[in-house]
Amino acid sequence: MRGGGWIEFVWPKPGTEEGVRKISYIYPIPGMRYTVCAGIYNDSMTLDELNALTGYGKKRVAVIFEMTPTAEGKVDYFKMGAALKEELQQMPGFISVERFASVNHEGKFLSLSFWESEEAAAGWRNQVNHRQSQKMGHDKLFENYRISVGEIVREYIDGNRRESPADSNEYLGTK
Repeated sequence: MRGGGWIEFVWPKPGTEEGVRKISYIYPIPGMRYTVCAGIYNDSMTLDELNALTGYGKKRVAVIFEMTPTAEGKVDYFKMGAALKEELQQMPGFISVERFASVNHEGKFLSLSFWESEEAAAGWRNQVNHRQSQKMGHDKLFENYRISVGEIVREYIDGNRRESPADSNEYLGTK
C-alpha cells in the first residue's frame, strides 16, 4: 500500500450480525510494518466527500535533488542509493524515482522523485536510514547539492490530455 486513503466495506455493527456499510481511513506508518485504521459506520457520506473533508488527494510533489559528489564520494553515494532503494519503494505515498547524469556538467547528477503529497515526501526525508545517508552525503560525499520541492500544477500524457493547456491542445489539433 502506498499512502493512506478511505476504504469502504460491509461489517456488522457491534452487537449485531447484519453487515452494514462501514468506512475507514487506512494509513501505513512510514518506515514501519504497521498500518493504522480507524472507521465509522456511515451511510450518508460518499468517499469523495470524505476525501474532500480530509484533504486526501492533495497535490503531488516532485523532489529534485541535484548533487555533485566528490571523486571519492561518488561510489559510496551510488552504493547508499542502491541499499535504500527497497525501503524507498515501500514508503507510503512514494510514486517513482529516476536518476540522471548531467550532459552539461560532468560529474553532476539529478535524482527526481514523485510523491503523493508533501507529507509523504517528508516521511521519506525523516526515515532513519535515509537521514543517516543525508548526514553522510552532507559531511563527506558531496562537493555541493541543491534540493527543490515543487507542487505538481498539472499532469498529462499523450493519451490523456485533460489537464493540458488549451493553447497546446489547439496547436496540436487534440482535444
